[in-house]
This record gives sequence, structure tokens and C-alpha cells, in this order.
Amino acid sequence: MRGRAQDLGRRIMASSLLGKGPRSGPTGFFVGGYAVLHGLGRVLFNGQFRKLMMVPMAITLVLYLVLGLATLFYGPGLLADLIPRPDGPWFPDEQWFNFKLLFWFFGIILAMGVLFGLMILLFATVAEAVGGSFYEKMSKIVLEEFGVKTFEVGLIAGSIPDLIRSLAFVIPGAFLGLLGLLPGVGLPFMVLGSVIVWLGFASGAFNPALQLTQHKLGERVFYVFRNFSTALGIGSLVGLSMLVPVLGLVAIPASIVGASELYAASQSRS
Repeated sequence: MRGRAQDLGRRIMASSLLGKGPRSGPTGFFVGGYAVLHGLGRVLFNGQFRKLMMVPMAITLVLYLVLGLATLFYGPGLLADLIPRPDGPWFPDEQWFNFKLLFWFFGIILAMGVLFGLMILLFATVAEAVGGSFYEKMSKIVLEEFGVKTFEVGLIAGSIPDLIRSLAFVIPGAFLGLLGLLPGVGLPFMVLGSVIVWLGFASGAFNPALQLTQHKLGERVFYVFRNFSTALGIGSLVGLSMLVPVLGLVAIPASIVGASELYAASQSRS
């Protein structure tokens, strides 16, 4: 009885927050973040979603391990070549502190963050491509719950445009992330790169629902920018989830289920 009451409470809250679809302003950002959390709840407690999630999650786990090992073994050497350590000790005799070493130290930390972010973006792109058919089935379940008509997406017809869509966010996000390493002027580029990466995550979340309802490539990309606040809320939470190993495994399917429900709700109201 208590479980049913809790489930009813979750459904009422989801209906009130997601029932109007994507929104603008600060409310949209909050709704986008909640959509991912709501999707996480559905993925974890719905048997049908759990079964569909198992194969891409296993593949994602392997990719995660490869990502971590590659960053651990190759990251320090790469950064040492890009940002060489200044000469001298930390506490030279003629001054109380070596500020060049301090700036180098923080530069290394910043560069590691950018490198890890780029690896995560690459990882998410590959994970979405590998689990595409499973994620489409999850999105289709959500859309049909709302009575939204769906259409079959061909493997080639769906994969090639989807790769182009992913690269449209990956390439500028990676470029701005590298510009973020520039000393003194890199921070604005890093912030802008983070926003583009988050929008890329949101694009991946909305993409299955938009594909299944026959939206063209340009329309799918424009949809994310048209619903900027909600997309930023989805993407930021997915991006932060990627930093937590266990949570990162379910972040992508959770965002797809939540975003599909947002899209379906907007279509049922129109």
C-alpha cells in the first residue's frame, strides 16, 4: 500500500513538472534536470526498461574502463609534453614561493579536467551509437504511452545523420575545450565549451524521440536550441553524472527516457 502511494506521488509530481513539456527560463533548467532524475527512477524500477538497458550498459561499462585506463596511463605523459614543468624548487632561497610552479600545478589540474571532459564526450558519442537501437525502443515505449505515433527508423538512415548530429557538438566542444587551456584567457572558452557539451548530451537525450517522429537532422538540432533552458538542465545533469562511475552507466538511458516523456507531453498538449 505504501509503495503504491509513493508511486502515485511520483506520478503526480512528474505530471505537474513534465506535463507541459520543455519550458523556458530558470524553470526550464529545473524541469530538464528533474526529467533526468525521473527517467532514472523509471529505468531502475521498470522491468522492461531494465532489460533494454542491460546490453548498452554492459558495453558502456567496458568503454568506461577503457576511458579510465587510457586517461590514467596516457594523460600525465601527454600533459607533461603540452605543459612542461618550470625549472626550480617550490621554495627557492631568494623568494618565499615559486609562483611559476603554482601556475603550472593549477594548469595541470585544469588541463586534466578538460582532457577528461573531452574523453567523456567521445565516450558518450560512442555509447549512444552502440546502444542506439535499444534506446529507440525505450523512447518508443514512452511515446506510445502518450499516444504519440511513431515510425520505424532504418539502421543506415538513422545512424549516418545521427553521427553528423553528434559531431556537430563534439567538434566545437572539443575545440573550445582546447582553447580553454590558454593561460589567462582560457576560462570563457572553457565555459562556452561546457555549454556546448551539455547541449550535446541533451541532443542525444531528445534524439530517439525526434527520430521516431520523423524529424529531420536540422530540426533535431534546432529543437535543442529552441528549448535551450530545458536542454541545458538535462545536459548539465548528465555531464555531472558522468563523473560518478556507477551513476554514469545509467545517465544516458535515464536522460533518454526523461527527455522522451518531456517531448511526448508537449505533443499530447498540442
